Amino acid sequence: KGMYRNLSIKQPLKNTMPILFNRTLPLRSNIRWNPETYVPQMIVINLGTNDVPTFNGKKPNLKEHDFVGAYIQFVKRLHGLYPHAKVLAAIGPMRNEPISGWLKIVAKHFNFVHVLVFPSKGRAKADIGGCGHPSVLGDEKMADELVPAIRRIMGW
Repeated sequence: KGMYRNLSIKQPLKNTMPILFNRTLPLRSNIRWNPETYVPQMIVINLGTNDVPTFNGKKPNLKEHDFVGAYIQFVKRLHGLYPHAKVLAAIGPMRNEPISGWLKIVAKHFNFVHVLVFPSKGRAKADIGGCGHPSVLGDEKMADELVPAIRRIMGW
């Protein structure tokens, strides 16, 4: 799933993560999540890879203002629900350009949004699993970056 669009040619704007966020079960729009049941101190958003897929070598028609606008609106919504939570906007190692630069633009709009870009270059073969996704080892390496980032941001 993506922030603005999904990895789908037929219906790329249907059921993006901001739409699914309100659901307890993603495929059941009638079962709504109650945001008061859990109040986070930090929200980690790791979206963007599926917003910029390539099909048959063609890049999707994804514009900076569409992605950044959708991200800003989602952060505003989260901040309305959880005004004391900090946000960590992350992008994984599979395909992080141009999203990594766009996350920095999003962060400039808020004093509580931080950015973490997992490096895509120099990934060892053992870090890559099926279809280019991180392997278990790749996930562990990402966690080794994520945990200290959260500790630093939260002052833990």
